Amino acid sequence: MLSKLSGKWYLKILILGLLIRVILMPITLHPDLWGHTFTAYFFAYEGKLNVYEYMVNLPKDHPILTTFSINDIFIYPPLAYFSLGFFRLAIKPFVDPNFVPFVMSHMADLYSRNDLKLNIFLYKLPYIFFDLGLGFMISNFFTDIVKKKKALILWILNPVTLYATFMIGQFDILPVFFVVLSYFLVAKNKPYLAMLSLGIGGSYKMFPLLFILPLAFVLTSNVKQRIKYTISGFLPFVLIILPFIGSSVFRQMVLFSPKSQKMLFMGFPVSGAEVLFPFVILLCLFYFYLYYLKNKYEINNIFIFILLLIFSITHYHPQWL
Repeated sequence: MLSKLSGKWYLKILILGLLIRVILMPITLHPDLWGHTFTAYFFAYEGKLNVYEYMVNLPKDHPILTTFSINDIFIYPPLAYFSLGFFRLAIKPFVDPNFVPFVMSHMADLYSRNDLKLNIFLYKLPYIFFDLGLGFMISNFFTDIVKKKKALILWILNPVTLYATFMIGQFDILPVFFVVLSYFLVAKNKPYLAMLSLGIGGSYKMFPLLFILPLAFVLTSNVKQRIKYTISGFLPFVLIILPFIGSSVFRQMVLFSPKSQKMLFMGFPVSGAEVLFPFVILLCLFYFYLYYLKNKYEINNIFIFILLLIFSITHYHPQWL
C-alpha cells in the first residue's frame, strides 16, 4: 500500500497528519468528552452492562449529576457504550483508576491534575485507527495515483475531522467509518456486507439507518432481493438493541430522545394537533423516487442528498459534518 502511494512523499503526509493529531489530542478538551468518559468508566471499572437503567437509578447526590442531566449524559445505542467501554478497558493499565471519580467530584479542580493531558490523549487515541482506515478506503476509491494522493491529503488534513474527533473528542468517526465501509463494499460487489455495515454504523449513531432503504433500492430492482437487503441492513441494529428494548428508560434516552429527533423540530402546524414535518415528507418522496427510478443514481449522490436534507432543516452540531 505504501509503495503504491509513492513512498516517501506519502509517508511525509501521513506523518504530518499524525503529528497534528498527536499535538491536538492532549491540549484540547470539550465537556462532551466527559459524558463519554463517565459512561465508559461504568463499563470498564464497575462492569455495568445496562448503563441506561444504572444511570437513571443513581442517587440524586451522585457527583455526576452535578455536571450532567441524566438525559444528556449518554443518548446513544448500546454498541457505542460497549465500544467506548472496551476502549477504556484497553487504556486501563496506563491511567490512574481514581482519575474519573476525581473528575466527577471535583470538576472545578480538573486542571490541577498532572495526568489530565495523558488521560485526554488516551481517550481519543482509538479514533486514530478508524481515522486512518477511512483515509485508506477513501483513497482506494480512485485508480489514478494523483487522485489517490489528493483524496488522502484532503482526509488527513480535513479540519472538520481534526476539530470534531481529535479536539472535541466526539465518536462520530465510528459510524462514518462504517458508512464509508458500506460504500467500499458495494464497490467490491459485496452487497450483504455493505448492508450489514450500515446497520453496525447505525448502532453507534442512528443516521446510517436512513441509508438502508435507498441502498437496497439502487442495488437491485427485484422486490424480494430488496427485502433481503433491507433486513440485512437493520438486523445488526435490531439484535444490538433487542436486550434493551423492553426498558422504558432506554427507549426514552435513545430511541425517542429529543436530540435524536432534531430533524423533526421543523414542522408546519395544520391544525391544533397535526403537524407536517418537511424532513419526513421530503425523505419519503425521495425513497419513492428511488424505488421506481429506472436509471439508478450513484450511491454517493444518494447519501449526500439525505445528509444535505438533514443539514438543511436541522440545528446540527459541528461533528455532524
